[in-house]
Amino acid sequence: SATIDDLRLYYAQEADDVAVEKDLALLPSYMKPGELSDGVMYKSVALPKEGIHGSTIAWESSIPEILGADGTLNRPSDEAYSTDPTVTLKATVTSGKVSKEKIFNLTVLREGSGDLKVAQSDADALSLASLLLKSEKIEGFVSNDLSFPSSGQFGSAITWESSHPLLISDEGVVTRPASIADSPMVTLTATVTFAGQVA
Repeated sequence: SATIDDLRLYYAQEADDVAVEKDLALLPSYMKPGELSDGVMYKSVALPKEGIHGSTIAWESSIPEILGADGTLNRPSDEAYSTDPTVTLKATVTSGKVSKEKIFNLTVLREGSGDLKVAQSDADALSLASLLLKSEKIEGFVSNDLSFPSSGQFGSAITWESSHPLLISDEGVVTRPASIADSPMVTLTATVTFAGQVA
């Protein structure tokens, strides 16, 4: 018998212009893990030196001390910059004698005010619908346990507090009352924190 220790995917050799165009089209995907929104950076990313179609990729940053050519992000403080700085990142994709460039104009969130924006983005994504483990028969009423996330999409920490923990616990466990008369409105409060900033 045989075992497979490492499985790698190789693309067939492509014409230089085709390889460049395909690798060029993939460049925005390398930014996504570090973006709060399109073109707004809040954490480091990994910028490859080679595309999956065989092209070489050279990166050049207009402010390398903030955004390095390898994708390392050093966010400045609110004191160092009065507004979120804009960094121009140039990618040069080359295969054989074919070479093309793509420019990214990226806004880098400062520490402090930018951290609050990250926390707020995670807070804005919360809704009652996102907490439901099962569909409910009557809108606005819950009869099943809820799913309280402990972290947001962008890395914020989330803690929960219930106004009536005997009915809905801080962990999302639902205890149904004996009658509707014993079923008051329950307020759930989510505290969303990123790098010390609370939304």
